[in-house]
Amino acid sequence: MPATPKEFAPFPPASHTMDRSRLHFIPETPADTELLVTWLTTDTWPFHGSATLTEAKVREMLREREEDAKTISAWVTLDEAVRIGRVVVEDLEDLTAVASFRIRSAYRGRGIGLHMVHWAADTTFREYPGVQRVEGQTRADNLAMQRVFRRAGWVPEAYYRRSWPDQTGAVHDSIGYAILRPDWETGAETPVPWPFGT
Repeated sequence: MPATPKEFAPFPPASHTMDRSRLHFIPETPADTELLVTWLTTDTWPFHGSATLTEAKVREMLREREEDAKTISAWVTLDEAVRIGRVVVEDLEDLTAVASFRIRSAYRGRGIGLHMVHWAADTTFREYPGVQRVEGQTRADNLAMQRVFRRAGWVPEAYYRRSWPDQTGAVHDSIGYAILRPDWETGAETPVPWPFGT
């Protein structure tokens, strides 16, 4: 694995829970491609499809991104200096936008994910009035991300059995969460009707 760049080196916050004022969300630009390749290949992502990414894989992922698709891609920076996370929201031309989140390993478990999930919903609903819901998905064994979604007001809507393969060949269950525009506007939570009985 390549050496970790100085910019990505651990810079621990003063407390376990991150102060929101220390976090800044900065849009990615095409000029960030090389930085993004390095950022993604110098850490591990245990609850994503591939826990480790090669340079070739990252470049393939970037090539496959539709150039004309509306996408929000933002760095999460600490004290405007260190890139500690990344938020991507896709399918912004549809009624349902899809959000995904990554946090570098040195900063996980510090409450940063909650700020990222709030930011994704706030930014999407404010900037894209046609979007009616934002959804995200996580593995059934990623309990930390499930807590983040619920604390942010996202409601569990679906349980997908054997839906999330990892690079070892194992296939995991996953859970879909979403927040609706009216719930985001009012702070309410619309319950999900369950039509299948017990």
